Amino acid sequence: MFSHFYKWFKSGWEFLKEFNRLLQPCRFSVFVLIAVALLLILSDQGQDVLRTITEKEPKSYVAILLLFLALLFWGINSWYWARVMLRFDFSDGVESQASSKSSEWAKKFRIYIPRILGVLPFVAVAYAFYKTDTAATKPLIFVLVTLALGVVFLYLLIIRVQLLNKIYTRVLKESTQESLKESAIKSLTVQIIRSLDFRKKNTRVTEPYRSLKEVPLGVWVMLGVLTFMTIVLFAIFLISIEIPALFGTGAIILFAASSWIAFGSILVYFGSRYKLPVITMLILLVVAFSAFNDNHFIRFGNGQLAKRDSLQKSFTVWLDAVPKERGKTPYFIVAAEGGGIRAAYTTGLFLSQLQDKNRDFAKHLYAISGVSGGSLGGAAFVAMVHEWHSQNSQSDAALKCKYNGVEAASFTACSKALFSKDFLSAAAAYMLYPDLVQRVLPFPISSFDRSLGLERSWELAWAKVFPSKKNLFANGFLELWQTKKNIPNLFLNATWVEQGKRVIASSVAVDSATFPDSVDLLALLKKDLPLSTAVHNSARFTYVSPAGRLELPDSNRTWGHLVDGGYFENSGASTAANILKESVAISQLREQVLPVVIVINNDPSIKAPCTKSPEGCGANSFLNEIWSPFAALLATRNARASYARSEIKSFVESHGGLYLEVGLCGNKGPLPLGWTLSNEAQKNMTKQLNEYISSSETKIGSRLDPLNIQHLKALKSALQKGCR
Repeated sequence: MFSHFYKWFKSGWEFLKEFNRLLQPCRFSVFVLIAVALLLILSDQGQDVLRTITEKEPKSYVAILLLFLALLFWGINSWYWARVMLRFDFSDGVESQASSKSSEWAKKFRIYIPRILGVLPFVAVAYAFYKTDTAATKPLIFVLVTLALGVVFLYLLIIRVQLLNKIYTRVLKESTQESLKESAIKSLTVQIIRSLDFRKKNTRVTEPYRSLKEVPLGVWVMLGVLTFMTIVLFAIFLISIEIPALFGTGAIILFAASSWIAFGSILVYFGSRYKLPVITMLILLVVAFSAFNDNHFIRFGNGQLAKRDSLQKSFTVWLDAVPKERGKTPYFIVAAEGGGIRAAYTTGLFLSQLQDKNRDFAKHLYAISGVSGGSLGGAAFVAMVHEWHSQNSQSDAALKCKYNGVEAASFTACSKALFSKDFLSAAAAYMLYPDLVQRVLPFPISSFDRSLGLERSWELAWAKVFPSKKNLFANGFLELWQTKKNIPNLFLNATWVEQGKRVIASSVAVDSATFPDSVDLLALLKKDLPLSTAVHNSARFTYVSPAGRLELPDSNRTWGHLVDGGYFENSGASTAANILKESVAISQLREQVLPVVIVINNDPSIKAPCTKSPEGCGANSFLNEIWSPFAALLATRNARASYARSEIKSFVESHGGLYLEVGLCGNKGPLPLGWTLSNEAQKNMTKQLNEYISSSETKIGSRLDPLNIQHLKALKSALQKGCR
């Protein structure tokens, strides 16, 4: 019995070895298939990208068409590169015993595996579409269309030789006619078709290619077309920032998959032909060139830095100008947590809702401390306040903007219009094309920097929503406060890679006494920088956004690198607490003001502290010695944010102020973490925020007034009944 089992095991092992040997030449088709399938099926952002396609009201029919074209292009590349690579004989005439015994099986493998690899992308995308099923989507039709395309594609692969032979015969026959001879274009067509004689013996899988000289012209033409398409995509994504948004993130990912297969297969060929570890050599080359080709420069302006007041002076002057109400007058400090577009949408929309409830709200909002997406949401709100003042001499007029081509007239509508734009497509296009090429170049090309994709997509979104005015996101950061004094201050938190400290970009001078162990970015640069860049420095979360290279203008030396402020502390509450403590010390001299802290929490997975046994808290026992250091580093990031929120809550309440924490529930709909939102995700977030407002209005029996202390307490009660 043992000998029978051993024989069976040995036979199976030999089969696996042979299967692996045969699959090696086309392994990039396999790797890319697995990577893209996991991205689209398992990641929240990948699912939301497809949800923008399967929604009942899709954002763009052009994006849908391009996605299916990209899927077809991926299928063709996956099939054809595998087919060509499997035709090559890399064994130098020496084949393993297993392969000689199974030559017929190997021939069938070389026929059918490329076809399977060509069809599997359709299956993977169809299943990814199926996973997007919600009440607001209609994935079934996309699943069926995708599978139908896959079946048609497979059928064409099977009959392609017969089909092309018919075309060849017909064109060859027509070439003898006088009308065809008179056409130079048609004559050229005939010559090309003759060179692609599909009836030749070697068009079928018979004898392998032993060198590039044996590859037929038709194969070279096909490979050339596929490679040329990759070059075209590379070029057009650099032409205009609007082109990636036209394609959509889904199509860009699938086109990039095709490009990876082409590039990877070329590497595999040279590595196999010359017995060189080409992929390892490429990795070593990337590592070596990384010392010279860092192209992620942080942009800054040419003019000198405008003078900024200290926090103490700024708050004192601002507080004197705040309209005083009867009784206690609230002033607000906001901490906007990181979380990509989810954080930006929540922050921008919630503050806009409060502004629409009382147009004096912004006058009572002193500061917004933001991290990552919270910085984008806070900056967008402040820019809208500036825009509102620029549009209107009367404070009772509404903010005007363009929303889906129609004029809108409220902060809430303009916020929705801004964050409904696709910020991910440009970032993905830059990351997967020019910035990927940059990694193998020994010198930096600043225009290849994928940071530009995200920053310019924000600038483009602002220009589309507010088309008649200057682009505040493209202009200098400090320009928001140069002529409009009654504007909330921004504190955008980044992290210094080399030291781990906070680096803060603010309209207020950042001193070490008020903000311990931190760096004032603008004082360091001595120059202003675009608003989009200031926001992005706070939102450089690996790996969609790279670490920004900060070169000092005066010395042209690299001072260091900046990444997402969430690496230091993700809630923004640490900086908000520094502001609060200083403001309380000043405002205590004036009894009629009340500090109110609003923390906009963008982690829908937050749970109550664990009070169960260690097993009930999810204690880890697998590879504990190896995994524990990494798990602790990851967990402390969220723990620091939780601690900072607790600290600021305790401080403001101990001084008679109010603490409001806004959060979203993760079990009520999609809440993707990335830079684009489906309509369903937007509606889910809007609905949850509206429920907080309506619940508080039900309790008070009137319209919410964010400057009324009793109304704020009702809002706090409504927020506490949510997910926090």
